Amino acid sequence: MVVAAALSPTTRVAVSPLVASPSAFLSPVKLLLLVVVDIYCTTPYLHTNANVVVQLLPRLIRESTQSLAFDATPNPTPSLWDHLERIEIGSEAADRPYTVQDDVADRLSEFTTIADLDALIAQALGLVVFQTLTGDAQDDEVQYVEESSVLGLFIRRCWLAYKQLEFHEASRLYQQFTRLIQALREPHQPRTAPMIARFDVEQFIDAQVQALADGSQTNAFSPHLTRQLQSLGRLFPQLPKTHFAQYLAAARQGDYDNARQSLHRFFDYMGDRGPKTLYQYALLNLACLESQFHHDADAIRAIQEAVAVARENRDQGCLSYAASWLYRLLRSHPHQFPGQRASEQQMLDSLAGKTKQLNLIHLQCLSELNRTRQRLLQGHPPAAVLEGLMKCLLLLRTHRLSRAVGTCFMLTAAAWQTYGYGPVAILYTQLQLLYHGAGDEQVYGYCQLARFCAEHNDQQSLQALDIHVRQILAADCNAMASWQACQRDLALEQAVFQQDGPTAAHILAAIATNPTTQSEHQTSSTIKQLWSELYLGHYAKAFPKLRAMVDGHPESADRQPPFVQMTARNLLARGYVKTGLVSNAVLILGELLANKEPCTFANEWLTALTEYIRCLGLLGQYQYALQLADAMAQTLTARAHLYLQSRFWATYASIHRAAQLGSDYDVPWPRAAEAIAWAQAYVTQHQCVEDMAELNSIMG
Repeated sequence: MVVAAALSPTTRVAVSPLVASPSAFLSPVKLLLLVVVDIYCTTPYLHTNANVVVQLLPRLIRESTQSLAFDATPNPTPSLWDHLERIEIGSEAADRPYTVQDDVADRLSEFTTIADLDALIAQALGLVVFQTLTGDAQDDEVQYVEESSVLGLFIRRCWLAYKQLEFHEASRLYQQFTRLIQALREPHQPRTAPMIARFDVEQFIDAQVQALADGSQTNAFSPHLTRQLQSLGRLFPQLPKTHFAQYLAAARQGDYDNARQSLHRFFDYMGDRGPKTLYQYALLNLACLESQFHHDADAIRAIQEAVAVARENRDQGCLSYAASWLYRLLRSHPHQFPGQRASEQQMLDSLAGKTKQLNLIHLQCLSELNRTRQRLLQGHPPAAVLEGLMKCLLLLRTHRLSRAVGTCFMLTAAAWQTYGYGPVAILYTQLQLLYHGAGDEQVYGYCQLARFCAEHNDQQSLQALDIHVRQILAADCNAMASWQACQRDLALEQAVFQQDGPTAAHILAAIATNPTTQSEHQTSSTIKQLWSELYLGHYAKAFPKLRAMVDGHPESADRQPPFVQMTARNLLARGYVKTGLVSNAVLILGELLANKEPCTFANEWLTALTEYIRCLGLLGQYQYALQLADAMAQTLTARAHLYLQSRFWATYASIHRAAQLGSDYDVPWPRAAEAIAWAQAYVTQHQCVEDMAELNSIMG
């Protein structure tokens, strides 16, 4: 708050770049604060006036404790100088009350030579009472401070920092102090560059690094903050943390080139003073950066080198962090690790054990979350998955790891979505967004909300959410690209549902031209394209790829998430039905329904069940189809998303109608009419052209 501490926000004028103080601690603003402390302690009508004490003393304590000599906010709090003007002592004239600022201005007018600054430092030290010294006479009209008090520590640090200055350095500091005094007298006059101390820069940078690292910095994309960090980097190039803050800010803004340069500068300056083992942490940060910008091959090379260096230096802590990143890359890019795919579970167990042994709490929590995620993907019973999530949440709450709590909620939402409880999943997604205010996790949460709105055909909420998210992510290129990909997927689904072939073909062409760079989403994107090709009648393209996904690649069969094969089977069966191979569809769906419990991957299982009932109806087995549909109607209506409910009721109505018209199975017409009414309601709400056509044929 160099500017805010000296000038009122209403009188602030343009300033030239900052100047480094010759002292690591002292600056003109701190000297001004020291003058105020001296006046407060030596003036009886100030430190004995309750009104002055209540308004001034807390401000002095805060300023001397924080002393953030840099304005990090667009709307700073009122400066100390403005605050002094508000503290009235008495009425000098009818139109102007006398304030503490007047006392301070009178004292500042006495500074004519550097000797006056020497006298201020010496007099301020005389206000400190040292417990080891006894017998010194004390003035009853002076408010002394204890050596260990906040103001006592501030005075002692000022005295020590001043005594360490050479004469020419003290002279420079005094010149800047006199310029500050002149600026206070004539606030509208142009000022020279303000002087800032290294201590204040370090405090400011520490606060920004913490906020950027944990995602709580809401001003991360502000040009104002970027200019501040760049200015401090030029002013204190040998202060490594300035470059690290620039790296974090550039990475958050999606500026890969500047982020990489700042990271290299950080470790270049740290190399002169840090241990040799710092190199492996440089590689870890480089891998994190490359992974964030989806440079997968570069990230893998960096993390493999970090593992090798950590092993050479026998740094178990760094090795655990590297192993955690290695597992993350192994999970995201299995094709890059052909010899290590079968060891994923072993790596997870080893990582969990090492982190617990080394008391690396954050890594331990992430390891437990990864193990729970693995159970979910492998189709373990819901009780085991939810028990693991509860253990993770308890561990995170105990150690107050708020951002990881958001990750736990995100995984919990995915679990409930997998088990078919969409509203519960949305509640956990909303909780997750409270903890993830930025980054990929935030975009993922918003995408889940958008999908929920789309599945329930809530176009108004979807449009409002899109406007809100675009405002939030306007300056984050990576996050905006992810959100646009999500919107593109939803638009593709809508085009396919409405049988809008040209729009769907246009979106598919855009996907092919600009494929997703996030490997974790590539499988989902592939399934989405195959699904679209089936709906658009491109069977020759879709069938071979779907058969390959159902069969599974021999090298990755143990890693294939069950829901991928389940979705591929459902799509392949749907294609078989459309091409008249109903018996093949029954065979492939029967295998799926026999191997999975209805409580696991509920939406995929219910989709398979709906298609299976449809196939039975097409084969003329109306009685068995209707019995199965009656048994599952309540569960499907309660747990399936809107599109699946639309498909189910259209299928249900068509089988009722066919059974009534073409078989000996007696179906009461009121029951068929009720099924058709349900189908009309759901199909109309979801606006699926295919289901509408089927329903119209039934009614016709």
